[in-house]
Amino acid sequence: MKKTAVILVIILLGCINQVEERPELKITASTEQFSQGKTSLEVLITNTGKTGLHNVVIRVDLPGDFTCRMSEYFVDVIEPGADRVFHFEIISHAPEGEYTLHIFMESDELVLEREFTFSVVSEKVEKNLEDEKEKEEEKEIPEPTYERIFGAQYDTDDLYNADIDALMQQLTQAGINTVVFRVFDYEYEPLSDCGVYFETDHAPVKKDLLKEVVEKAHKEGIQVFAWMTTLDCPWILADHPEWGVVAYNWEKQKYITNASWWLRISPFNNQHREYLKKLYADLAQYDIEGIVFQDDLYLEDNEDFSSYAEESYKKEFERGLSIHNMFDEYDNLTPEGEQWVDWKCKALMDMCKEIMDAVHEVNPDCKFLINMFYQGVYNPEDCRRWFAQDAELAIQSGFDYLYVMSYHHFMAGELDLTIEEAIDLLGEMTKRGINLVGAERLIMKIQVYDWFTETPVENWEIEKAYTVLVEAGCLHIAYTPHHDRVPFTLIRRFAPQSGRFYMV
Repeated sequence: MKKTAVILVIILLGCINQVEERPELKITASTEQFSQGKTSLEVLITNTGKTGLHNVVIRVDLPGDFTCRMSEYFVDVIEPGADRVFHFEIISHAPEGEYTLHIFMESDELVLEREFTFSVVSEKVEKNLEDEKEKEEEKEIPEPTYERIFGAQYDTDDLYNADIDALMQQLTQAGINTVVFRVFDYEYEPLSDCGVYFETDHAPVKKDLLKEVVEKAHKEGIQVFAWMTTLDCPWILADHPEWGVVAYNWEKQKYITNASWWLRISPFNNQHREYLKKLYADLAQYDIEGIVFQDDLYLEDNEDFSSYAEESYKKEFERGLSIHNMFDEYDNLTPEGEQWVDWKCKALMDMCKEIMDAVHEVNPDCKFLINMFYQGVYNPEDCRRWFAQDAELAIQSGFDYLYVMSYHHFMAGELDLTIEEAIDLLGEMTKRGINLVGAERLIMKIQVYDWFTETPVENWEIEKAYTVLVEAGCLHIAYTPHHDRVPFTLIRRFAPQSGRFYMV
């Protein structure tokens, strides 16, 4: 079976609102004869006119012996000078000979149709199962393009039943070179039912899903970053609720265990730190390129007052730990409060350094990413106070990348912005992040699903977000969360090629 790429270029010429300059549809094709099997066909549309095309439908009609996984695409608008590429996976069962396919481009302004002629060569090769196995083992793996991370974050509700084959097909369609794959359960009731998705003796193993992901991703030239928790370990908290982070509730004027949105274990608990080193060492046994530290790695500005933190604080400063010493009457940090924030930031990073050292003993080349709240690059001082996350300190402590949760829908609600304004803010945020840690250390995330409305983000938002980030100088981009309705062909337009982002 021979897989061949068929490239079609469709150029729309002229101004669609002037009769004397009716647009023309030209097709040029570069292809080889191909045998029965799968063929990748790309249709490229360039609007060289002065007016946009609206409600555009691209459709491919095939002869009877051919099938197409998705034969029709829709886009809201193709602006003047803009390009669109549409990806079709065609399966051929046809005998050898010449065939004709029809390409239709319909919009509010015009309807165009063109034919494309291609040939099929029948190839009969008899092989036994052993030969097929050897051929698969010798299959050439695509050359990776890891220099510029173009990623997708996988975060399904039903991780146990994840369809990895479908995932790989979609990632390939989108031009993804890096998958961030969650390997742990979020907390749910009962906590003891939670676990991980890799082999280990140190946590409940739900399923060794990571092995399958790594094997299949590497065959497609996709690197794997395992996305793993640190403080939010429900299976530990089920047995040791007293290990939890303690917060001061200003309204009730009392201390409460685990009052935040993640249930977390205190980072000052040395038993847990030793536990994490063993757990992560098992994770490092896999042929993964990197590990993402989950966004449970934080302490709010009213946390941690656990007994473990109190003991550590007294040992460090030779004084007691009290929330009332940290803020003045205007809610500003006191000098002791500033010192307390520094101490918490450093404690989190010290724990991470211990984990990273344990991983590097097993997997010396493993990269590390920290899930960073968007304030980490947009307003670093607020991020330090509110979450004890310090972007510069993270890089100094050994993290290779800041993995910024730049979710524009969330930002719009929190900062009282329109969606358009929030997307535009991504550009400024990128520039600040570059100034803070350097472009090579910054990965910006694009939100493709609204968790509040439980609906996919609109395509125009995704396109604009990628465009804004690229224009701001962003080197590394990942979308999140992956789902079946992501516009893979649209995202592919921004995939890195020859060390740079491109838009076909």
